Amino acid sequence: RGCQRLGGFTPHKEPVDFILPRGAETLSALQKDLGVGHGSAASPLGGGGGKVELAMGEFVDQSFSQADIVDIKRAYGLRVPRRNATIFGVPSPKEVNGDNSGEGSLDIQIAAQLAPEANPGWWAQDPYFMEGYILAYAVQVNDDADPPLVHSISWGDSEDAYPEIFVRRIDYEVMKWALRGLTMVVSSGDNGLRSTYSTCDFGSDLLAASPWITSVGATMTSLASKPYCDNDAFLEASGACEELGPVPCSVMTGAIMTSSGYFSLYRRRPAYQEVALAEWLATAECAPCRTGRAKWGPKDLTTPCQFVNTTSKRCALAPLAQLHRGVPDVTAPGSGYPTYVNGSLGLFDGTSASAPAFAAIVAKLNHEQRRRGEPSLGLLNPWLYKLQVSHPRAFVDVVVGDIGSTCDEACDWGWRAQAGWDPASGLGVPVYDALWEHLPRKANQGDFAAEATEHTPPSFWAGAGLGALAGAGAVSALVAAGYVVLRSGREARCLQRPAP
Repeated sequence: RGCQRLGGFTPHKEPVDFILPRGAETLSALQKDLGVGHGSAASPLGGGGGKVELAMGEFVDQSFSQADIVDIKRAYGLRVPRRNATIFGVPSPKEVNGDNSGEGSLDIQIAAQLAPEANPGWWAQDPYFMEGYILAYAVQVNDDADPPLVHSISWGDSEDAYPEIFVRRIDYEVMKWALRGLTMVVSSGDNGLRSTYSTCDFGSDLLAASPWITSVGATMTSLASKPYCDNDAFLEASGACEELGPVPCSVMTGAIMTSSGYFSLYRRRPAYQEVALAEWLATAECAPCRTGRAKWGPKDLTTPCQFVNTTSKRCALAPLAQLHRGVPDVTAPGSGYPTYVNGSLGLFDGTSASAPAFAAIVAKLNHEQRRRGEPSLGLLNPWLYKLQVSHPRAFVDVVVGDIGSTCDEACDWGWRAQAGWDPASGLGVPVYDALWEHLPRKANQGDFAAEATEHTPPSFWAGAGLGALAGAGAVSALVAAGYVVLRSGREARCLQRPAP
């Protein structure tokens, strides 16, 4: 029925905005924000047959509707998929093909819009396999002879909820992914200083803090930027506005969540982060911190940061900031994504949106690598951090905003965005076309996995009893001890906002 095709009766060459751009992260806005232009090997009309190159990792009985994927494509005036999304992991595809949830619908629809040539699929973790959470997922993917090359995970849990030996076990399994040329993209979290739970306490994420994955924060368009401020009422009240560029998602700037940034409790800093984090730590002003309930003043630019400065008596986070893995690696748009859930349209915020968006452009880059006869990208981080130095225009540096809040309230302090890498925005927003132009080649790609472990302290990897955690029985023992539990995704109550 033609009236169901909100974007028109026939597919369009370009996506049609059925919601005001900038009022929502429509497909055209997303492509612009991520710099998806001439370098894209496939038109938005693409999709269909071929290998599944991008998978959405889902847990806790998440489900989605194939019809919703068709509806979002039609809403943009694009060609509908030639086949249903492929489902991995569960014994029967019917288990995830009926009633759905916001988390999974958001993930699969973003991937289907942005990277149709990657044939995005759904990897539902069997809840009865190794207790059904992230270690089980990593093992199950490694057991597959030919899994999708890129995986996006919008789920997490507090790193401090698990013993260090279990965290190491996860890293060993994900390390195997890197050696196989697989890429894992993980959302950093939606609660500012903490990856999970809406509190102002510092807390890193179990998976996003791994050096073997690429963690993704979330940005939004500043409300002080055009076109928001380009109206008579704003000009009369505040004068002419300027384009500030992206800012970290925060409840203080109009999002319904706050992008997370932190340092790992257990993982030492990998070699690929040494230069970027050393530059961040060398900043003399108090840029890493802010007072969430107070306005900025001149004193903020000269006062040493009490949470990072080693000369301070209140430097509880100094050892982590100076020696440990920093999160996120990059950031991407994470506010106002139109998403169908059981036929109803809503707008969603969160790193649950930015992670699959970034994973989608990685899948597009892998698609191009395969076309050129080059190896898959695998572990991205050594390449990304080198690229930020050699070709800084490959990223839109986020230099305005902060993450000094949770999804509920302002906090007393938080990380501020600034030039270069920072815990509020990582390296910045990747520009797809620039990444495409500087894709690694066989001649200079090097051994990224080996580089990631270079100069890594032996104490990080060493430890008695790692082999004892290799089997499902050992994981069951951890469950019995209360260390492994099935956790919730990023969606919670901070994910969905009312549709306009």
